[in-house]
Amino acid sequence: MNYYATTYSYPCNINGLIERSRTVYGYTDLHSPRIHNMPSNNAIEFYKGDDKMIRVYVKDENMDIINLNGAEAKFYLSYNSKSENYIFRKTTADYTQGIVRTPEKGEIVFFINSEDTADLPVDQYFYQVIVTLSNGNRYTVVSANMNLHTNLEYTTSEHQDTTHEAIEIDIPINSAYITFSILANEVIIPVLIAPSGSSEQIWITNLVYGTGFVSVYFSADILEEGWKLSYISNPL
Repeated sequence: MNYYATTYSYPCNINGLIERSRTVYGYTDLHSPRIHNMPSNNAIEFYKGDDKMIRVYVKDENMDIINLNGAEAKFYLSYNSKSENYIFRKTTADYTQGIVRTPEKGEIVFFINSEDTADLPVDQYFYQVIVTLSNGNRYTVVSANMNLHTNLEYTTSEHQDTTHEAIEIDIPINSAYITFSILANEVIIPVLIAPSGSSEQIWITNLVYGTGFVSVYFSADILEEGWKLSYISNPL
């Protein structure tokens, strides 16, 4: 069954993918003095704050597998290819950071934890993988970009709760409206509160804003004591 067919994603279903690892390919130029181009498809797409394994397979210039028995590998991340300092490093000398998982297959695995990228700005970064073989020879086997994308878990809401506590004002008897001061950049949400047992049916008909004040008009004059206007204010 093809779950990637459009029938399974229409009209509003989303197919999510947990990419627990990313595989890249590097090589060591063991025999030839010639300069070889490193593989060009090793760019890593990464969402900040994610946990991910970076799996590296190392081969020689003839694409033959390099046996990594006794080797040590390091993963470096920097801001760009000209940086003289790295942001963080992972090494297979510490099994919590990386391992030479299958030496006979040239396989290395590095562990990128959420805290490694959670505080990094969204940007394009540069990484390298360096391998030191058991004979002491050292090779930079991968150099490529890592594109760090936004993760909404690490963003902030544009909405801020700026609602004030409700304020109550006594309405004088015989009032057809009430005027009171507010801040110049505020709007209000008013509610009329009738006294207990009141038989009057009165409601708010209009609000008129001025500079630093607002007038609230009623459908009839207030003829009983105890009427109040309650309102909350919000900035524009």
